[in-house]
Formats: sequence, structure tokens, C-alpha cells
Amino acid sequence: MSESENDFDRIVPAAVELTRNEPPPAPIQRPKNRLEPILWGSVLATLSIAVGIVLFLPEFEADVVVDDQPLEGGTRETPEHTGIATSSEETLSPFEQAQRQKERSAAQDILEELVEQQYLLEDMRVETWGQEDLAAALVVAQEGDDVFLKRDYEGAANRYREARSRLDELVDRGKRLYEDQLAQGLEALDDGNVTAARSAFEMAIAIDRDSSDARRGIERAAKLNEVLALLAQAEELTTESNLEDALARYQRVLEIDPDTAGVEDAIATTRRAIRDQSFRRSMTRGYAALSAGDHARARSAFERAKRLNNNSEARDALTDVDMQLTLATIARHQQAAETAVAKERWRDAISELEAALAVDPTLLFAVDGLPVARSRAMLDDELGEILAKPGRLSADDAYRGAAEVFRRGVAVEDGGLRFTGQLDELETLLELYQKPVPVSFRSDNATDVTLLKVARLGRFSSQELQLRPGFYTVVGARRGYRDVRREIEVLAGEPTPPISIRCDEKI
Repeated sequence: MSESENDFDRIVPAAVELTRNEPPPAPIQRPKNRLEPILWGSVLATLSIAVGIVLFLPEFEADVVVDDQPLEGGTRETPEHTGIATSSEETLSPFEQAQRQKERSAAQDILEELVEQQYLLEDMRVETWGQEDLAAALVVAQEGDDVFLKRDYEGAANRYREARSRLDELVDRGKRLYEDQLAQGLEALDDGNVTAARSAFEMAIAIDRDSSDARRGIERAAKLNEVLALLAQAEELTTESNLEDALARYQRVLEIDPDTAGVEDAIATTRRAIRDQSFRRSMTRGYAALSAGDHARARSAFERAKRLNNNSEARDALTDVDMQLTLATIARHQQAAETAVAKERWRDAISELEAALAVDPTLLFAVDGLPVARSRAMLDDELGEILAKPGRLSADDAYRGAAEVFRRGVAVEDGGLRFTGQLDELETLLELYQKPVPVSFRSDNATDVTLLKVARLGRFSSQELQLRPGFYTVVGARRGYRDVRREIEVLAGEPTPPISIRCDEKI
């Protein structure tokens, strides 16, 4: 078969007035397309011939006149002899011609729509899915052509309209078939059926060769095996709790085919699982540190867990850390206070007890122990001061104060070894400073001698007094001579050397 027999010109009908004698306008032609089935060539050729007849028939129909005069020889010339179409009717009136033209134009308009539907169905590859119905519709169109040639334009219009209606139904079926094939292709992709998906999308693109959805489906089908392999790997890695690698597989699927069903949900689920896994690990590390008493490390782990999932479990764990840290702090202060008390370091005990009360003002051991510690610290300070300068006991006020300290000290129960030793030492001092010591004074019988705060001794050459241990001041005065002044210490329980006091430096 030659190329000219396979290709043909598609003719779009143009309306022509019946009363005009000039040649009709040139028909509108669409570019040639090579049809795959041979049947298409014959069908379209038939339809084109019919269209041509419909278009050009007015040239032979216009101004038809019936000649009643016989020809020479006594006969009338027939159409076979003249080649001119005649009618048994009388010449049509202008009104009848106009009516006839209107009916013919209506039939032509419907025929033009029919041909456009034919073109559309050709583009939709109707031969692959609706060949029989197309042929049946074209048979009805052919019947319209036959009626048209008989100038029954209304009857032709009815048949053309029926043929067009059948082609409309075919177009609608093709569109539904296209949508069905797209849906089947997508379903096959979701089911992992590469062959079925490709077949469905190829059918869809055959119907609509400009379909981006179908082309996208074919591209997805080409990548489906790789996508399925990655999804299988991701599921296996998830089962093995290797969530990071599973996430990488899902993300690779998203890069290859973002439309893969469920991949975004799988990524979100895997990310949540990774967060949950990290949360669990942080909580485990936190409790391990808490059991070991490492509160700082426990807090760090629980805070990380809270950042991953701010739920009640993480918050409660941090509360446990705070509580245990508080208890540990209290216990540390309590232990330090008890150690300080045992070692009679009362100032240290006060410091630890006050620190414990700063943590919790209701702690009984601190509430009860702080007044005792303060009292003992004061008593300890007083004992230390007296024992550091025992000579002050020679003064009555100092002696009475020391005796009061001793009395309070004796009232303390379980005072401790150091405290007991201090009391014993103070008691000895009180006894010694209560017992007078003989002290001898020597002078020149001319100097006026005074023992400050004790007595005026006057002038003498030798005198002995009974003095309590302590510090004393002796002053000597004599007219015409410079005064003399001496500080003396009377030691408890020890003999005091004779004290010489005289004025011998003249003024």
C-alpha cells in the first residue's frame, strides 16, 4: 500500500449559501497524521467523501429550473443527456429556498461537530478500546449522507445528530477509561505491581498523550523496583531497631519518588521512634547516675530526655533528682554538723545547721540543734578568753564572771573531753585565785607607797601582804624626787620575790 493510500486530508465542512453560484470556499484542512490501523483509512476516506458531497452539493442544487419544452425530435432532454440536475417540482420560491438552505446549514453544522468528535477520538486512540462502537456510529453517519443526497436535510440532521451523540458517548467513555487507568496504575504502584502499573499508565497516555499524570506514573513505575527494595530494607532495619539507617532508606525513597504511598508517614513514625529510643536511653543513663549519687550527671541526662519528650516521666525524674539532691545536701550538712559537734567545733556546727535550715526551715535536727550550738559556742568563747588571760581573775568582777561561766559549764551534760578539760582548768584557777599568796615589799622608809586598788601602804622599810594571784600596780612618791611605778604579777601557788619600791632620783 502506498503512502498516499495511508494518508488523507481531513476536511472541515464550511457553510455555503444555496443561492450563490460562485465556487465554494477552500475547505479547512488539518495536518496529516498516519493512522496505525488500516481500517481507519477507509472509514475516514468514506467520511471525507461524504463531507465533500455535502459541501459541494449546493453548486448543483442552486437555481434548479424545470424546462417543459420538448427538444427537437419530440423528446425532452434528461439529466443523463445534459449532466444537469433537474427536479420534478416547480422552481422553488425564494422563501422555500431559504427554508431549504436553513435546514441544509443545520445539517452541515451537526456534521462539522461530528467530524470534530472524530478527530478527538482519533487522538484518544479509540481504535484500541472502542472500535466497534465507532464503526456503528459511522454507519449512522453514512445513513445521514444518503438521506442528505436525497435533499432530506432534516432527516440527515437527525442521523448526524444520532451519530454525534454516539461519538459523544465514546468520548465520555474514553475520558472515564483514562481516569480508570490512572486509578488502576496508582493502585498497582501502591501494591508494588510494576507490570500492571506500567500497562495502566501506558493505556492512559495512549488516550491522552499530553497527560502529565500518566507520564509521571510511567516514570514512577520505572523506579518502583528500587523503591520496593529500599522500603523492604527500611522495614528490616526498623525490626532490628536500627532506626537511623531505616530513616535514611525512607528518605532516599522520598527523593526517588515523593509520591510513594505512606513514605512521609513512615518517615514521621521513624523519627518519633528515634526520639523515643533516645528518650529511653537518656532516662536509663539518668537513673543509673542517680543510683550512683551523681546528681549532676543524672540531671543532665533527664534534661536531655525532657527536651526529646516533655512528658510527665521526664519531669518526675527531674523532680526526683531535685529531691534526692536536696536530701543529699541536707544529709551532708547534718553529717558535717554532727562531726563539728563531736569535735566541739561549735562555730562550724552553727554554719552547717544554718545551711541545712536554708534548704528546709522545718528540719528538726537543725531547729533543735542550732540554739544548743550557739550556747556552746558562746560558752566555749568565754572559757577560751578566761583561760587565755587567767591573771584577770584577780579583779573581783572578772573572778565573779569566771565563776558564773564555770557554773553554766557544770550544768552542761555530755560536754565533751575538751570542754571538761577547760572546766577543770577553770576550776583550778578559781581555787588558786581565791587563795591569797604572801608578798613582801621593801622600801626606804621615806617613800610613800600605794598598792593601787588594794591599799595605801605609807612609809616603811619592810612589809608583807596576803594578795590573791593576779596583776597589781605599786606606786611610790617622795617630795623632791621623781615618782616610781611598778607592775607586778602574783602567781597562784608560787612564791613571789620581794618587791622593792623607793624614790631615789632627785628632781
